[in-house]
Amino acid sequence: MADIIIADDESITLDYICLTVKEMGHNIVAAVASGPEAVEKALKLRPDIALLDIKMPGAYDGLEAGKIIQTELNIPVIYITAYPMEHFSESLDRFGSFGYLEKPFDTKAIRTTILTALFRSSIESRLRKLNVKYQEELENERIIREVLEQINLFLDPYKNMDNVLNIICNRVKCIGIGVYLLKGEEENDSFLKNAYSCKTVPEIQEIRNFPGIDVISMLKRFMFFPKISVLPQSFQVLFNGSGIRSFFTMPLTIDNNFYGIISYFYNTGKSLGIRKRDFLRTISNTISLIVKKQHDYTKIQKIEEEKLLQSKLLLRAEQLASLGQLAGAVSHEIRQPLQSIKILADSVLFWKKEKKQLSYDELLENFQKISNRIDRIEKIIQNLRMLTQSPEKIDEKPVQVNRQIREALGLFDQKLKAHSIKLVLNLNTDIRDIVFSEISLQQIIANLINNAVNALDTVEKKVKIIRITSGESDGKVFIKIFNNGPQINIENRGKIFEPFFSTRQSRDGMGLGLYLVRNILTYFHSSIDMPGDEKEGVTFNMTFNIKE
Repeated sequence: MADIIIADDESITLDYICLTVKEMGHNIVAAVASGPEAVEKALKLRPDIALLDIKMPGAYDGLEAGKIIQTELNIPVIYITAYPMEHFSESLDRFGSFGYLEKPFDTKAIRTTILTALFRSSIESRLRKLNVKYQEELENERIIREVLEQINLFLDPYKNMDNVLNIICNRVKCIGIGVYLLKGEEENDSFLKNAYSCKTVPEIQEIRNFPGIDVISMLKRFMFFPKISVLPQSFQVLFNGSGIRSFFTMPLTIDNNFYGIISYFYNTGKSLGIRKRDFLRTISNTISLIVKKQHDYTKIQKIEEEKLLQSKLLLRAEQLASLGQLAGAVSHEIRQPLQSIKILADSVLFWKKEKKQLSYDELLENFQKISNRIDRIEKIIQNLRMLTQSPEKIDEKPVQVNRQIREALGLFDQKLKAHSIKLVLNLNTDIRDIVFSEISLQQIIANLINNAVNALDTVEKKVKIIRITSGESDGKVFIKIFNNGPQINIENRGKIFEPFFSTRQSRDGMGLGLYLVRNILTYFHSSIDMPGDEKEGVTFNMTFNIKE
């Protein structure tokens, strides 16, 4: 059931639509007779969908009202008109619509148009939420990378902790950060003391256990204090005049041993979301590493751990940077079945307008096709989720190479067509399974296909080709991905698998794509190379171990 606003200055039409929509089980939250009234109700009630007559009296008509409701409030709009829609196509092209109803119309037309609009709105809403989530994660990764880069500017970051904390404080938008360490060597007789802080935060000389309360055990967990008044009176005085309204603490651990706490202070009592907590947990881990670096400063093992941490964060950032390209591929793939669904629904409206009733079997066939298109969209969304899973979750198992190739290609059908690229598959059906990860193999193939598309975009050719070949040779399975784009010059051949190197000076990546591919393959004892004897184009050869 959806909440719906209906606007039409013809009372008979308005009553008919309201009655029809109610019989469908939807909720009419407002029925008005002008564009300004529709906008006012939409702002106040936030419905799921709006049905607007194009020609209405008032300061502005239904078209202008629909533009405001759809573009500013993200509420889908269906237009109602007695005129052919061609009269309004130029206006609608600027901001789109979720369907329209031409008068006179009937119950089936209203039902089909509303259901189609609601379904499309639901899909677009999910995609917007995914995009917001990934953009937030990308921004968090950028901040972490910047913090780590700042840390590496100092020979001994522990001695410059105040500077580092100020940098972090500005990035996470809090009033201040306090680091409190244990005073003694043993936890049972240790108390916390102020070690480092930035800006205005309470200087706590020590924290002792209260009667009946093991404070140290409490501080080993994440704790959020939405307001200062929940603290004991002896602690509330520490915050007088500071402007601090809330704070939370995270344990500072070194080699799995509790070493102190990190506190983030805010001037608001707003609760923290799970992604914000995870992000600040990563920041807290970074601060812990600084403390550990002081204690283990001369050890080679610690230096290597710092490099490994930075490498992992940068590789993850590269995966997030490629989400924009994946989103483009997904939009191509989803647009096609959505268009097909619209055509199937519109065909029913067309024949009704022509006063020719479709047979029951023809209607069932249309509904079956619509159901198949919806299954296709769900499959695309599942593939997107799989391709964006963290590489830390990979697991080794028998993998069917050809199946994973086809699964990865599922996100590129429409993109290849849009770029006029011919896909040629030479897949050997007799090859054995390899020991790998399905997610990782799809990530590798998607990365190489995307690189091939980008390369082919730089040349003018009548026939652009990407050819994927699979087979088995010398006890190993191989995959070859070829494109007839520009060749890579001799100077760059030895650099293409290095981090941060890219022949494309664009902003959609950091040059880590092939570096990431090689690292994943190396993890699974596999390899990749690029022969230098091609007469045309570029080929990437990958070899994999066969499951015994």
